[in-house]
Amino acid sequence: MALPKQFIKEPFEPINKFFWYITALVFGIVKYRFTEFTYNYQSFNFTTQKFKIVYWAIQIMHCYNITLHQIKVDFMKKLFIIRHAKSSWDDPLLTDFERPLNFRGKRDGPNMASIFCKANSKIDLIAHSPAKRAVETANFFIRACSKSKPEVVVIPEIYDASLNTLKAVVNNFSDQYSNIIMVGHNPGFSMLVGHFTDQVYDMPTCSISEIDFDHESWSHCVISTGRLVNFDYPKKHYTS
Repeated sequence: MALPKQFIKEPFEPINKFFWYITALVFGIVKYRFTEFTYNYQSFNFTTQKFKIVYWAIQIMHCYNITLHQIKVDFMKKLFIIRHAKSSWDDPLLTDFERPLNFRGKRDGPNMASIFCKANSKIDLIAHSPAKRAVETANFFIRACSKSKPEVVVIPEIYDASLNTLKAVVNNFSDQYSNIIMVGHNPGFSMLVGHFTDQVYDMPTCSISEIDFDHESWSHCVISTGRLVNFDYPKKHYTS
């Protein structure tokens, strides 16, 4: 008895969330009540309707074991908040907007981007401030994440932004993007992390806060609805 084609599409198409929860509940019951069938169901003669239901539930469960991560990703949003790398103050004639990265920033940026993209293979969008130091930092991540072909957008509002402005930027992201990088500045970025996660951090330069939201829409990402699942920064990897 072959599994119907609609259950084995790769990648698995987004399905109704209610159906997913109900199916997950059925899986739990099946695994608890009918564990003995999980690995031996092919040898049973399913002569009753009850056993046929169990059979198909196990078939679907096997399919979900392959695609569960993809389905979960479809139902959540992930935001990576990245403060720009260390910038230079050497030229007093430059405005704050024009300041480039210094030696340390040019060292930390590529290293952190490489570490990041090894752990996060799928990035949909990179949104960054137009300030020179943010552009240079974003370019490290654009190159490192090139395999996932993220869209790139410059958002002027990220530069020197208040918390309210940054919240509005996040809430206005298109829901077609599930995994988004934002590159910008303090103090706004540290406040944004605290706003979403209730975790207080003073983000050092080139640090990365990874936040998960159990929402289908960015517009639903509001205060205390995010989980800080990772916080990385250059000094974790070297001390000089």
